Amino acid sequence: MKIGDSIKKLRIEKGLKQKDLAKEVNLTPVFLSKVEKNETKPSWHTLSLIAEKLGVTVSHLILSSITKGDLIVEEKSNYLKVKHHLELLFNDVESFLKK
Repeated sequence: MKIGDSIKKLRIEKGLKQKDLAKEVNLTPVFLSKVEKNETKPSWHTLSLIAEKLGVTVSHLILSSITKGDLIVEEKSNYLKVKHHLELLFNDVESFLKK
């Protein structure tokens, strides 16, 4: 599952329409749709706003996007996936803190 999938799943569980969540976090419905389809990635700031509206943490969204298979570090490709997720997370945090 990717971050967009996690966002969509939580949005539906909360009974929110895509257009309503988009409005609450100051996004266009088209952009949120692309995020949920994993066609684009939101900024750290946008991700934090979405997480807040969904009642979860950014960490929850990120960790729920890493599958159990990704955590089998004995397999090099899976290790690299986890490493890549963490690098993206740290880069986003660093960029967010610089603002």
